[in-house]
Amino acid sequence: LRRSYNTSESTIGTGNVASLGKLWSFSLGAVAIGTPVVASGVSVGGATHNIVYIGIERGDLDAVDLDTGQLLWRRNLGSHTATGCNDTPDSVFGVSGTPVIDRSSSTIYAVGGGTEKLYALDLATGADASGWPVSLGLDGTHEHVWGALTLAGGKIYAGSASFCDVGPY
Repeated sequence: LRRSYNTSESTIGTGNVASLGKLWSFSLGAVAIGTPVVASGVSVGGATHNIVYIGIERGDLDAVDLDTGQLLWRRNLGSHTATGCNDTPDSVFGVSGTPVIDRSSSTIYAVGGGTEKLYALDLATGADASGWPVSLGLDGTHEHVWGALTLAGGKIYAGSASFCDVGPY
């Protein structure tokens, strides 16, 4: 992770790029195609953390302390292997779509592969919110959520597409 998060910095440019450096590294153990999302000031066990959340194609959603690189929690949301499909290096599809955070409820929403369920997880612990996960009604052997989730007007929007353009879809 390159140092690009600092509360005193507002812009990275030619004047400060030389001062950027590696603060820590963290092995995800698999391919990540979604974008990490960050929530600052999350209370975990009485301590405040800035947390980066990242999903991987093995189905895990990781919550990593942004300042130290320490894994705070990991949840496996499911994955699916699509044989003959090379969209990921090992043909495993998990948490591909970028999660979305709702700070008003301290919740992160993410979709797991295979079952294509939408999860609502506590930002601090990764525990399921009451009544979650919910089915998106997709065929997990042919359809997958690829794009970033969007939260608007109290609703979650998730776009799906096929695996490797193989029908039915």
